[in-house]
Amino acid sequence: MDPPGGVWNLQELKAANPPAPGEPVKRTPLRWGGNSTVNLVQIQAPGGVPTEMHAEHDEIMHVLEGEGEFRVGNRVVPVKPGDVVIAPAGTPHGAKSGGLVLLSVFGPGQDPAHWDRVQVEE
Repeated sequence: MDPPGGVWNLQELKAANPPAPGEPVKRTPLRWGGNSTVNLVQIQAPGGVPTEMHAEHDEIMHVLEGEGEFRVGNRVVPVKPGDVVIAPAGTPHGAKSGGLVLLSVFGPGQDPAHWDRVQVEE
């Protein structure tokens, strides 16, 4: 999916794509491939995203809703709405939350057939 561009209302996108019961993380793509990949990410409470890294992609995450903790490299920091988390390629990162909604942007774009994600031991 590589649309030419567009305008999305993230509240409407979130309402139209809720996580399924028992689905800890819901990723709703806005754009795949090309120069960027953009996802609306909903992390159910309680829960999080296990520590991972991307070998060839930077990931920038804007916290839209909720509070939690992010691990970026060796640091663990609290996050709240308005915060931006930057995980350069090769940097372990993950989240623990009581429920978070993020806008996640990868550069360069991810290939959905060969997702660049490696789980990291904590």
